[in-house]
Amino acid sequence: MLKDFQRRYKLPVTGKLDQQTLKLMNTPRCGVLDRPLAFTLANSWPKKTFTWKWADSNFPKFGEEKTSEQLRESFNDWAKYAPITFQEVSRNEKADFHVAFADNSDGPGRTLAYAYFPTNGRIRFDPAESWTHRYDNDGTNFRLVATHEIGHALGLDHSTDPSSIMAPYYKLIQPEVLLPKDDRQGIQALYGTKTPPAD
Repeated sequence: MLKDFQRRYKLPVTGKLDQQTLKLMNTPRCGVLDRPLAFTLANSWPKKTFTWKWADSNFPKFGEEKTSEQLRESFNDWAKYAPITFQEVSRNEKADFHVAFADNSDGPGRTLAYAYFPTNGRIRFDPAESWTHRYDNDGTNFRLVATHEIGHALGLDHSTDPSSIMAPYYKLIQPEVLLPKDDRQGIQALYGTKTPPAD
């Protein structure tokens, strides 16, 4: 079982609980369970135009405006590479995606967030995390985690490519390299290629 874990996450396959393996196991991660190694697509929505809303008014210390801005950027990260669009609606309107900082968290440093596969639409973030909008090691970057969870909500599973935004473990990635080839190919397999392409 340990060898399978090491193989899946491209670690040296030693079969021993070494420093590198233990470090990855203790890294904060997504709450969506990993599936057996297979193609990384779950299923997709039967449409390409989506609405989203905040399901509550609980926000990180940098506030609703900055959090909403980061969430819009996260939705647009996927829309750059596939012919999909996202529209924010008010809390009292019907929406495809319901986003919230859920109170049923496991505390800081473990499960950062989770999302349900299509067509559920729920995306939840752990309010106990030290969220930040900056791209440094002072907290957990909200946009990176949001982009990952939106990927699940659109139908992408976890990736075994450690450079992928869809890798299950949190890793600080700079915004200019946010969606590598693996992620772009995944979203395009579900929804098609944007014309003209972003790259």
